[in-house]
Amino acid sequence: MNSYSKITYQMSVRKQEGAALIMSLVILVVLTLLGVTSMNTSNLQTLMTSNSQYQTVALATAEQTIREAEEIVKKIVAKTLAIPSKADGYHNIAAADPEINLAGYAWPDSETGDATLANSKYIIEYTGEKPVPLSTFKYINGSPIAGDNVYVFRITARTVASRGAVRLVQSVFVTINSPV
Repeated sequence: MNSYSKITYQMSVRKQEGAALIMSLVILVVLTLLGVTSMNTSNLQTLMTSNSQYQTVALATAEQTIREAEEIVKKIVAKTLAIPSKADGYHNIAAADPEINLAGYAWPDSETGDATLANSKYIIEYTGEKPVPLSTFKYINGSPIAGDNVYVFRITARTVASRGAVRLVQSVFVTINSPV
């Protein structure tokens, strides 16, 4: 190698010494940003999934609470259970109790009997005797309805589950037997 080519080689090496380092650092920063963004997206998806799970558990618990309240109504209608008090979440709208406004309602302390539903409450509202419309086919389970009236209960269950998941579920319970 002659002296001119040595000088040219040395100059070209010196000009490129920092370029590879800078390009490596730029690529490293881009890859780091991609990794951080992926982790943040993954964390957000995990939070959304767990929130959905809490809401689903709250809904299932509220539905279970509705079933428990329906069993109480069955016992009231069968006259094997005394009619509960207002403090226990029973309201007789047909008699004189006002209809419940759920938006501002102070839920009673009548927790359900099941320990796993400790944050579940229910309200049983007896709305009274209602006439069966003339256009209604007056048979239930293959048996004719005795008379032209049915007795209607509205049951509302509220559950507060983990991380503040709240669910309200309502059902209408209709019977041909008078509860009183």
